[in-house]
Amino acid sequence: MPKPDANFYERWEWILKKLSLEDKIVHNALLYMEKKFNSKVSVLGITEKDKLYTLTANPKAITFLTDEQVIKLIIYAVEDIYPFLKVR
Repeated sequence: MPKPDANFYERWEWILKKLSLEDKIVHNALLYMEKKFNSKVSVLGITEKDKLYTLTANPKAITFLTDEQVIKLIIYAVEDIYPFLKVR
């Protein structure tokens, strides 16, 4: 678990590391995605341009979620673009 006084970016890195240990398939999908932060997205989402995917997260919105909720949202977003992962 990240330190209680961890800033958003430390917490984000910790969440991605935890996800890499819990779900190797989703982690591998994330390896090929650019990660960005933007307050204009509601919470997080994945966009595609020229067959390149970008995971964009809203730091302010994510601060109101638990780590587990953020992990579930990332998994859901990845499964949305890779439907074959839903049958695991």
